[in-house]
Amino acid sequence: CHPYSIRLGSLLADDVGDGAGGYKDSLRYARARAYSGWTAEELLPVLRRSLREGPWRCAVIMAGCNDILWRNASAATTLTHLEALYAACDEAGVPVVALSNTEADLGEFFSGEQLAERTAALREVAAGVLQMRSKRAVADVRAALPLGAQHFDDALHPSPAGSDRIAEAVFQAIKLHGL
Repeated sequence: CHPYSIRLGSLLADDVGDGAGGYKDSLRYARARAYSGWTAEELLPVLRRSLREGPWRCAVIMAGCNDILWRNASAATTLTHLEALYAACDEAGVPVVALSNTEADLGEFFSGEQLAERTAALREVAAGVLQMRSKRAVADVRAALPLGAQHFDDALHPSPAGSDRIAEAVFQAIKLHGL
């Protein structure tokens, strides 16, 4: 696993002229809270606890894939759970950068109707997140990270190069929205 927070922290440190310390400096600007396998609904209490640990410049949230893939949640239910995560940040006064989900090569896990349904649901969730641009910062990770061996270690998880591209998309959203 190569969290995108490493590259994001480095970009943020460089942006304020504090990047000479490398990885150590990057950790002061971006913290990873990765919960692989968790659904957006399961993340909510953990996020609320983390928000109390602030102050935070912003929260970057990429969630929802596990809801659809492993819990067979609908896109509408998943988007409702994502909105609850964003609302928790709003209540804590922490701006959000919402990330669209990535493409995924689901043929490794599903076939036939299940494959079509889950692929369509992931696309619908990504589109729903992108529609939130009018009310919050959004990074289109799906556009920044096309499917391909250079960007993914497996069917779902980004490679180090893919994680770096996610970080660059997040950094651009942060800068665009003045966060």
